[in-house]
Amino acid sequence: MPCESLTQSVCDLALGFGESEGSKMARPFGVALLVAGWDSKGPVLYHTDPSGTYTRFDAKAIGAGSEGAQTALQEWT
Repeated sequence: MPCESLTQSVCDLALGFGESEGSKMARPFGVALLVAGWDSKGPVLYHTDPSGTYTRFDAKAIGAGSEGAQTALQEWT
């Protein structure tokens, strides 16, 4: 399964989670995820947020200390 398709499926699950009557929850996972893989063009990295959206990055840091780490990563890319 292509990495972007997997990432889209995870985000669709998060977006659709609160649509049924029995489960009203705004953020079913409550976490950001990094999904890494490989496609026909090479390595890929996607960042998902708790709201169910995703963005492709060359390099991405999340979690505690991510601001400093992201700055360092931007110097390398």
